[in-house]
This record gives sequence, C-alpha cells and structure tokens, in this order.
Amino acid sequence: MGAYASEDSTMEYQGELVWYRSMRTIEQSLDVLMQINGEESVVETYGNFSFARNVPEQAGEHGLFLTMYNPPSGAILRGLGQEPISTIFVDKQAPILMDIRSPGTQDVLQETAWSDLKIQLTVREMEQLNPDTLVLNYAIHPAGLGLNSVAMYDGQINMELLGGRAFGEQVPIAAGLNIDDIVSESDRTEPLELRIWVTGEDMAGNAFAEDFNDIDAPFHTWDLEQRVPDFTFVGEPSVKSGGDSIRVDEPVEITAAIINNGNADGNVQIVLELVESNGARTRVDARQLEVAPGMTTVYEGAWVPSRTGTMWLEVQILGSETLQTPTLRVKEAESEGFMGTVSEVNPVVLGVLVVLSLVLVGLLVFGLRPTEPQRRTNPKLAQRLQQAEQTLPVIEQQQAVGPYGGQQQGADVGQNPYQ
Repeated sequence: MGAYASEDSTMEYQGELVWYRSMRTIEQSLDVLMQINGEESVVETYGNFSFARNVPEQAGEHGLFLTMYNPPSGAILRGLGQEPISTIFVDKQAPILMDIRSPGTQDVLQETAWSDLKIQLTVREMEQLNPDTLVLNYAIHPAGLGLNSVAMYDGQINMELLGGRAFGEQVPIAAGLNIDDIVSESDRTEPLELRIWVTGEDMAGNAFAEDFNDIDAPFHTWDLEQRVPDFTFVGEPSVKSGGDSIRVDEPVEITAAIINNGNADGNVQIVLELVESNGARTRVDARQLEVAPGMTTVYEGAWVPSRTGTMWLEVQILGSETLQTPTLRVKEAESEGFMGTVSEVNPVVLGVLVVLSLVLVGLLVFGLRPTEPQRRTNPKLAQRLQQAEQTLPVIEQQQAVGPYGGQQQGADVGQNPYQ
C-alpha cells in the first residue's frame, strides 16, 4: 500500500481507531504519534482522525509509522507491526516524451493510411505513469505557414498504455487517429500538416513536460499527402516532316505524350523551344493542357524552319522534366525547274559564274568571226549576169602616153611637158 506525491505538495492523512474485539469506533480522546522520514507529529483523535502535512523534500520512498502517544494505563495499539502502515513515493520528475515508433518521422502520411493511423510514442517515467490521464492532442494546419497559423482541424484522443509496466526509460503508449473522417474533400488539394503533442500526468500528479510538447511547439509534425497532379512524359517526342528531309519553309510536326500520375485534376504547361548549335534559344510554342488523374494526353505542336543549319527542339513540362528531339539538319527548300536550281546557288558564286559566262561568250564570238564577209548569191542571177557580160563588146584600152598616163619618163623640172 502506498501513495504518490509530487515535490512540495501537501498530503492529507485520514484514519480510524476501533476496539480490537468489537471493531467499534473508540469514542474517547487519544493521541497518536505519526512518523515520516524521521519527522514526528502528534495527532489528537476521537475515534476518527485527519491531518495534513508537507511531503518530505527528498525524492523516493518514505514509510509512514503510527504509534500511541501517552496511552492510558494498560492501553495498547494492536494490528501494527514494525512495518510502516503506508509508503509515500515522492516523485520530482515529470514524464517526458522520448521517441516516435510510428509513423516514421520522415514519412509523408499517405491518404490511403488516413483512416487507420496508428501513432505510437514512448515515455520516460521512472516512478509510475497514470494511464487514465494520457491524451493525444492533434491539430491540422496549412503547411508552410509557421507555428502561429490557425488550425483548420483539432481535437483530442485518449491514449492507452502498451504492456503492463507503467514505468521505465521507454514506456510505450499509443492512440488511433482517423484523419479520413476529419479532413474534407475540398481541403485535400491544399498542402496540410499534422501536429501532435501529449498531455497527462504520472501518479504523483506531475504533468508532462511542455518543452517541445505543446500547442505552440508540437512534439512532431507530419506532412499530409496533398492531392496534386504529377505530370511526366511517356516515351520520346516524335518529329514528322512532309518529306524525307527537313527543309526551309516546310512545316514540321512535333508530338509528345504526357501522363498525370497524381491524384488530382490539373493543367500542365508545355513549352516548345528551338535550340541552335550555338546555344541560341527561341520559343516556338507554349500552351496549357488539362489532364485527369491517371490519364494521358498528347501535345501536338508545329514548327516551320526559317533557315538552314543544325538544330534541335526541346519539349518542356514547366517545373518538371524536359525532352530533346534528335539533332535536325535543315536543308534549303526544294527547287522548281531551272530557276529553282539557280536560287539554290550562293549569290556570290552565282555572280562569279555569270561574269565567267559572259567572258566566255565574248571570246567565242570574237574567235569565230570571218575575215571577209561573204555575200549571199542567187545562182540564177549569177548565170544571167555572166551571159550579159559575154554579149558586151570588148574595148581595147590604149596605153597612156605622157607624164601622167604612160611609162615615159617625165621631163626635167622646168621643161614644158607638152613639148
């Protein structure tokens, strides 16, 4: 038989004195001497007695002894031996929360486990824990807003002692919590956290220590699973052009499949960018697609190359992953006849070819020109002219005589040529 008391507390003692044989209350004044830890107190009784006194200052067990003080002649107090009639346990140490056995301290509490959440803790109590006073306090707050945020849900649940021993370095206690019945459907898309702390006492009346075990400083906090979309690509992006190769001004189709692995509807932001070999980036397309949980949608984009070169495309889920297409080599647009062929030539090279062609033509024209131009003749006209010449008379031409017309040597200077 014993009683527990905390430090600096007052304990009240009550008792009754009866006759040994008849067990009737003694209806006369008697003095009783009570001793606790060497300290004596004289109590006047009249059958029943009651008095209060401070408990010993020293922690531990203290025996309560009771004897008659100045008893009447021949009176003895029977029923008591050398053992104390009771023991006082003075406990100065409050119970302290030690560890969390479940759930894991780093775990995100999955929604599938909300309906049957087992919270098991351990307590350090070296004297005696009072299991009837153990209470688990919980509060659900918006996550990330600090300890002073207002609770969205809160409450209390009685805890139980696991095992038969209520004292020790690691006394296990537990409680079951059904969050599924507490949190509304609309709030499950918001980031939430669960906070817990424990209240109660040991048998001496010492309350649980409030250091990091209070409403303003909970013993532990868990993040609750949030209903959010989770977008990822399925496979690699596809690139499709109208011909066997990619050419300037010809549209190119890009497709990519996206799946929502989350547990809530959501809009995925898709961005298509062109990346050139020098690192330059150009945004080609950006759009938003709605995807239900567990469903897949296909992004379809288009790109029209504006110049030749080596480049590639990147399809990105904003805030998530990025996929890259194979390297693309863009060629000139397909030619249409001679003019199309000419248009494909580099302008500088084309100019040089034109100059060389003109020079070559000039050389050919100059080299093939005839020395004397040949007159065009009509055969019939030539025959008639020949016949006409044959019918004409022949006139003999006399040789000119004189200084101007013959071969005679001219007169000397000053001589009359007509003589």
